[in-house]
Amino acid sequence: FFTDWNTYFNQLIQLFKRNNGSIIKRKVDLNLLNNINHNIIINCSGAGSNDLLEETNTPLIVLGHLLKIKTSKPMNSPLSKPISYNFSPGIDIYKNYTNDPLDVYFYPRSTDWVLGGSRFIGTLDENGQWAPDSATSEVYPREILDLNKEILHHSFDINIEDYPIKSEYKALRYVRDINNGIRIVPTETHSSMVIHNYGHGGAGVTLSWGSAYRILNIILRSQSNVQQEVIETISQLDFS
Repeated sequence: FFTDWNTYFNQLIQLFKRNNGSIIKRKVDLNLLNNINHNIIINCSGAGSNDLLEETNTPLIVLGHLLKIKTSKPMNSPLSKPISYNFSPGIDIYKNYTNDPLDVYFYPRSTDWVLGGSRFIGTLDENGQWAPDSATSEVYPREILDLNKEILHHSFDINIEDYPIKSEYKALRYVRDINNGIRIVPTETHSSMVIHNYGHGGAGVTLSWGSAYRILNIILRSQSNVQQEVIETISQLDFS
């Protein structure tokens, strides 16, 4: 479900609204969150969190390349389950300029197939634009097409050349820090509690439910009148 983002994210929004949530769009200063009239504020601004005064380190921004193939053909196993894969061919076959091993992957969606990928390290320049550590990071890796083409042919008898509509994309991952990029911590700002939730890199959707669960625990444990049995009930909630 995480690859069909337009469908999945819309369902999350509808779930939020069905549970009496409301959406208000406005610009905010992350360093002046005290002007938001709420007791609890959760900062999920992603790379925007780099504007926080407490974020003093140079941010780690990882560039990824994608190849999208236009097709509505489903990719299912003999058991009618969607097929996807992630394959690491080894450092002798696919790596970046720092000799870190890279992998390729394939995710089918309802309107296209997504083939990847790459991980090239960089940061943000003074204009907020991505600045690579090496000029070679700007070159689209041929391995994304070549390796996926070979896998799809030998494993699923699919010839990529039969699908002529292909588009190359670049995307950025806000990894924040190479050692411990994810930041899920509460801080006190005047009369509000701010819980930061960012730095998930390229795994935001994968880690989203676990991150939300941790934040809910932080909120409940901060309330002195919350009983332990209420906290334990969280794991039994139905989000369907």
